[in-house]
Amino acid sequence: MSEIVPARQATPTIPDTEFATIFRQAEVLAESNIVPRAYQRNPANIVVAAITGRTFNWDPIAAMRNLHIIEGTASIRPEAMLGLVRQAGHTVTGELTEDAATVTGVRADDGSTLSYTFTMADAKTAGLAGKDNWKKWPKSMLWARAVAQLCRMHFSDVLAGVSYCPEELGATVDESGSVVDVESVEVAPLEQDGIRHGEVVADPVVDVAGQNRVDLVDDLMDIDGPIRDVFWHKIRAKGWDTVDDIPADQLGRAIATVETLRRDGMITGPQLKRLGARGTVLGFDKDTIADFVSDLTGGRTTTRTELLKSEAGTLIDTWEALTPPEDSAGD
Repeated sequence: MSEIVPARQATPTIPDTEFATIFRQAEVLAESNIVPRAYQRNPANIVVAAITGRTFNWDPIAAMRNLHIIEGTASIRPEAMLGLVRQAGHTVTGELTEDAATVTGVRADDGSTLSYTFTMADAKTAGLAGKDNWKKWPKSMLWARAVAQLCRMHFSDVLAGVSYCPEELGATVDESGSVVDVESVEVAPLEQDGIRHGEVVADPVVDVAGQNRVDLVDDLMDIDGPIRDVFWHKIRAKGWDTVDDIPADQLGRAIATVETLRRDGMITGPQLKRLGARGTVLGFDKDTIADFVSDLTGGRTTTRTELLKSEAGTLIDTWEALTPPEDSAGD
């Protein structure tokens, strides 16, 4: 792709003046109906994509085209992965059949070689083969999976942590790898010093076969506090106003959502302290902070104290990327 140039070796910190420009651009771009749907009316996601894209020397438009933020995790189109790897001087070749895609990568620095194959049998095992896009474009889907895995395993330094393609994070994609719809995927939080760092896990569903619906409904009702508010925000976003409205075949997913929210929990004291410090350094006023929180939570809340730990971690990562080095050195 013409807009892809060799990646930098480190993520640059953004000066205040440049961040202000990015933020203004994001507000304008978010009102456009010709940017990818996930970025429409979502300036915060545009800011995250633009900041992430700087690692690869992409402007905001190229970043929106190639990056998709799914549940707080950046993903990248397979063709963009290949472009970055090849422009960094490495070699990737492959073979594609009706049943399998095999890709082989050779590093330019040490000559090491690695091959990876993804087959239709793998797709069936992972529950992918029955999806509409896999029925329509099986070769493209096989190729995308093989490319993503190879790049993760052999060229992780080039991708700088942005190493999943959108479909791996739950998105429905077309033949080119562009996102056409996104199903929620959950993030299993890992904590270090009270700060969450995300690890993506696939589309959880609790097996409820043979269980009494009344018991399952009771389980869903047995939640309170902020977790209950988050759960009902997610449920109502699907068009269900009460537990009784949840279809029988979706109860397992609803139970899994509750369990994931309980594991995640609410924002911690250290996270609140970190956000407060970053917000002060960046000069954010209450309205700006509220806008960030609202965009991050899909309008569920504008208050930091009502964030999940995983959401707080995403906001911390975003704000830390905006903090000038002289201000973050002693934090």
